Formats: sequence, structure tokens, C-alpha cells
Amino acid sequence: MTGVARHFELPGNETYQIGFRVAERAGLSRVTCFDESAVGSDAQPMFDYMDMHEPEAKKALEAEFQSIGATMDKEQATLPLAELLRLTNDPARDALNKSMYLRTNAVDAGGGFVGADAAASWWRRNFRMYANIQKVAAPGRRVIALVGQGHTAILKDLLAVDDRRSAEDVRAYLAAGRR
Repeated sequence: MTGVARHFELPGNETYQIGFRVAERAGLSRVTCFDESAVGSDAQPMFDYMDMHEPEAKKALEAEFQSIGATMDKEQATLPLAELLRLTNDPARDALNKSMYLRTNAVDAGGGFVGADAAASWWRRNFRMYANIQKVAAPGRRVIALVGQGHTAILKDLLAVDDRRSAEDVRAYLAAGRR
């Protein structure tokens, strides 16, 4: 993070706005990326199915997505970063995030299972991301995994049952920032 990196215009996501800055302040010589975005989420078949067979359910789901998005947009526009980080690490937010996948899981159950397949594609990406974390987080090594809230909700669950790794709750550090 010298030379060119200091003159690089940081894009607006958490990797750049927080991750590289934390790494620089911690004196780290490198950052290891662990996302598996090439896998992605394969929800389009589910939405296509809902268009044809469950249009009211899709309309209600889209309204809920819009409401959640509007809340998040308002928070991002009005709250300081520490408060945003506290909110995005709140267990209630994690539960809401995961519940959205369960809400669509039964779409076309007993048929093509397009809802379950859409949810599984998101979890597949997160399992791959966690595999990358496991590779780096060997015994005796401390790592910080910085990722958006849609992933942390799942990655925290995986870490909680991983008997070879332990986690520190970031909220303790965020609360310390209030003083």
C-alpha cells in the first residue's frame, strides 16, 4: 500500500473504504481477497417462476426489498460510519437477512425447487468464501474478514460452529469507539 495505492481513487464499497485503510493502519503488507463473486446468486429462475405462477407473492417480496433498501439508504445518508457498522453487525439484522432466503425457499417446492436453488446458490457462494477464510485463518493467526452484511449473516454462523477457529465480536470494538 505504497506508491500507486496512495494515489488510487477508492471506490465506495467496504473493501476499499474500510479494508485497505484498516490494513494500512495495522501495518499489514498485504490484503487477501476471499470473495467468490463469480459464483454469484442464481435467483433469476425463481423470479421468472414467480412472474408466471406467484405474481402477488413476487410483488410483496419486491415491496419488502424496496422497504429494506429505503431504510438502508436513509441510514447510509444520515448515520456516521460507526453507527452503520453497529447496525450491520446487529444479530437482529443478521436474522432478517437470512429470513429473506427462507421466505423464498419454498417457491416451486415439490416442482423444480427454484426457490431452494436460488437460496442455495447464495449459500454456495458464502461456503466458498468461508473456505477461503479457513485457508488463511490457520491456528495462531489473527485475521480480519471484512465483507458486506449479506455475507456476514451467514459467515458468522459458519464460524460459530467451526471447532478450529474462534471469533471476536466486532461490536465490542465499535462500542469502544463511542467513548
